[in-house]
Amino acid sequence: MTVEYRRKRGTDTEALHILVRPEVKRRIEQLANASHLPQWAIVEAAIMSGDGNSHTVPEEWGLTGPDGEPRLPSLQKTA
Repeated sequence: MTVEYRRKRGTDTEALHILVRPEVKRRIEQLANASHLPQWAIVEAAIMSGDGNSHTVPEEWGLTGPDGEPRLPSLQKTA
């Protein structure tokens, strides 16, 4: 038995049109297929998996800027 993932009726939503690397798209598709969830639910879950602080990026994401410097507020140079 498959249960559909649904938002509450009337929940506000916004369109998100982005380009991602092919391997990222495949990973989203794999997760959606394995969990029987829509792709939007996978993306929402990934984004909401942080600590709830909207001003920081989860450290495990390992995001860096073009210069290779970490792009986490707690790790940025101040001088």
